[in-house]
Amino acid sequence: MLYDLAVVGGGAAGCKAAEAAASAGLSTIILEKAQLGGNTFRAGSTPMGLLLRELTLFQARALDKATVFPLAEMTSRVQKQLEVQRRRQQQTLAELGVEAQTAAISFGTPTADSFTLLGQELRVQAKNVLLATGSLPAIAHLPSAMNAIEYGTLLTSGQPLLQGNLPESILIVGSNMPSLQWAAILSASGCKVTLLDSRFSCYDTFGKETSTRMIAHLRDMGVRFLVPAKLADVGFGYAVLEMPDGTVRFGCERVLFCRYRLPVTRGMGLATIGLRRMEGAVITDDRCRASLPSVYAAGDCNGKTYTVQAAYREAETAVANICGIPAVMRYNAVPYFMEALGEVASVGMTTDVAAKNGIKTKTASLPLPYADARRYEDEGHVTLVQDDKTGALIGAHLMGDGACHAVRLLTTAIEAAMDPLTARRYITPDNLATETVRSVLLMLTKEEGGLYAAN
Repeated sequence: MLYDLAVVGGGAAGCKAAEAAASAGLSTIILEKAQLGGNTFRAGSTPMGLLLRELTLFQARALDKATVFPLAEMTSRVQKQLEVQRRRQQQTLAELGVEAQTAAISFGTPTADSFTLLGQELRVQAKNVLLATGSLPAIAHLPSAMNAIEYGTLLTSGQPLLQGNLPESILIVGSNMPSLQWAAILSASGCKVTLLDSRFSCYDTFGKETSTRMIAHLRDMGVRFLVPAKLADVGFGYAVLEMPDGTVRFGCERVLFCRYRLPVTRGMGLATIGLRRMEGAVITDDRCRASLPSVYAAGDCNGKTYTVQAAYREAETAVANICGIPAVMRYNAVPYFMEALGEVASVGMTTDVAAKNGIKTKTASLPLPYADARRYEDEGHVTLVQDDKTGALIGAHLMGDGACHAVRLLTTAIEAAMDPLTARRYITPDNLATETVRSVLLMLTKEEGGLYAAN
């Protein structure tokens, strides 16, 4: 059988692409070497999204701040929920007529009108191919890395932390969103957490103001920060750190390395078909097209954002273009949500990132009172960033109740390059965050910063 589309990889992007293609009437096959759902549903993986929701609910309910989050119990609970979701995913694909095969795939020699995908006792011909092979956590290049991994003292974000007892102390390498989330979860669970990095990389995503508040909250939870610093090696019960004042030996039971991830594209024979890659990532344009006609890529394997929100949108963008409907992926409008530290959300550029790209900006900000004073003594805020030349909104960074809802509306405004007044017409004041957003949008319309300069 000649399929309209073969999806290689059954994670978030792959399943979304298969659903969209089958719904559009394309004959579709999805090829996954493990099980559908990718890392999220894989046995033994840590279910981060649901776990963070459990922690948020737990913190809201806990009357005593010293109450320890029961990590093992909550992990077991959410893994059962994930198993239900995995079965529903399989059922949905089956009902749509998607054929699913378990196989490790490599490319054979293509024909004039199709690609050949080969697996053990499997040969698939397809007019179009979408690569959605995902990514894996990177392993630090350290002298003793292999021994540390073998003995379980060096971990990555893709490994379960609950094999045996929770460590008494852990050093987390990185200050990106996953690092901060792990710091919150493990600290709330009673683990002594230290976070290390050469710089606060969270500034690039959430902006300095929001990041500073998150870091302050983690410090209140007992998290220690070593910035700037670099991990030089890992031993049994200690790590070797390069600090500004010299090399030190730092005592810790485990080291969790989650600074970055690597696209999974090796061993598939991509060189056989001449597909271009850069540092392992499949090179794609804004329509998710790879360097060869009829080949697309979505999700982590393109090395762009490593977020599930982008993966879903990339999958739908690719399928739309396969169906002949022009669609564009706008990476300037990918939202980020930070859970377990209250509601924190961001989309688009920070002022620092805009400056690095040569964009002159205008900004406006207002405080947003946070409802749960037990977790935040300070106020939340709404900060919007505008391109001073074009007048379009290019960034939004929020903290406080309703932030995640409001940033979804602002994502649409940024994707459509709306100016503040246009955006205000579409954003309904349905909670405290959106009401504050509307006021900040008005601030951007008056040169002197007045609040009610325009209607």
